[in-house]
Amino acid sequence: VLLLGLLLATSSTALAEGDDWAQFTLPDPVVQFGRGVSFELQAEVDRDPDRVWLVYRLEGERARNRAAAEFASGSGVVAEYDWTLESGMMAPGVTIHYRWELEDADGHRVRSSERSFRYEDGRFDWQSVSDGDLTVFYYRDAAQAEKVLAAGREALDRIHEGTGMHPLRSVRLYIYATQRDMAGAIPSRSETYDSRTVTLGMSMGSDALVLLGADGDILETTAHELSHAVVNQNTDGPFTDIPRWLDEGLAMYSEGEIPADNARALDRAISRGTLISLRSMTSYPGDAALVDLFYGQAYSIAEYMIEEYGATPMHELLALLAGGIPAEAALTEAYGFGLEELERGWLVSLGLEPESLREAA
Repeated sequence: VLLLGLLLATSSTALAEGDDWAQFTLPDPVVQFGRGVSFELQAEVDRDPDRVWLVYRLEGERARNRAAAEFASGSGVVAEYDWTLESGMMAPGVTIHYRWELEDADGHRVRSSERSFRYEDGRFDWQSVSDGDLTVFYYRDAAQAEKVLAAGREALDRIHEGTGMHPLRSVRLYIYATQRDMAGAIPSRSETYDSRTVTLGMSMGSDALVLLGADGDILETTAHELSHAVVNQNTDGPFTDIPRWLDEGLAMYSEGEIPADNARALDRAISRGTLISLRSMTSYPGDAALVDLFYGQAYSIAEYMIEEYGATPMHELLALLAGGIPAEAALTEAYGFGLEELERGWLVSLGLEPESLREAA
């Protein structure tokens, strides 16, 4: 079944720009969600083109993609371009801007005006509820959508209080009722992996989240993934390198109370002296048995930094990291101390002696 994208422009005739030797007619792009988008051009021309391109970009991105299109000319020009996609390559609801360009044998170009459409998941009859810069899309449980919206607003308030950050762009949240429905909207790792794991939520770039409606902890998942989206929006840059413990720590902190499994793992490591060193937390642990501890520690460290020093140095730290400053130097400039002193202060706040730290086995 071919699913039509929602067009933001209503006219099918696009004006020409440049050397005006073509009049364009642009049929609506056809979206097959998770599979691709088909573009078509019809043009009346005064001369035959030598080349035809589709030029497109995603909302919020400066870079444009240029794709050579197949075309036939005679009394006019008909061109087609099929953009092949896979599930999860683009977030649902992303706006795509595009135009067509023709070039004759002498290098003279003419282009259509720019058009836009949304890459929507047309498999479902979406409804929505909004609050400011948050919009929740759903197709089954309206009451759950309202709860997710409220949880999202609470999470944004907590993120702002702890970091001084707020969304720079609106964020869309899509609730998929079942794992099977959601599979068409997120990346597939492998058939074996997908069959053995359940993804509860995922940040799709910085402007959209997908959530599993069947998740009993969907409100906590909403807060967690929203933190990633807001941090991404505020720190996105070619040289940004945010330590994993900080990114996940802020996401855990945005949930509110530390989850029970993470609290137990943290308490156990404190009592045994097997906490993970902060320098080892720049990436996820390779041992699955340490995952609960990793997230528990990340929460505890972020909580310590925010409650002990407030939002101002945290905001400065994230801004420095966004500018490509290495973590040690950024931390020293924002807080006046580096990783080792941060770790010592955190351990003391837990009632531990800094020298007692022993890496978890």
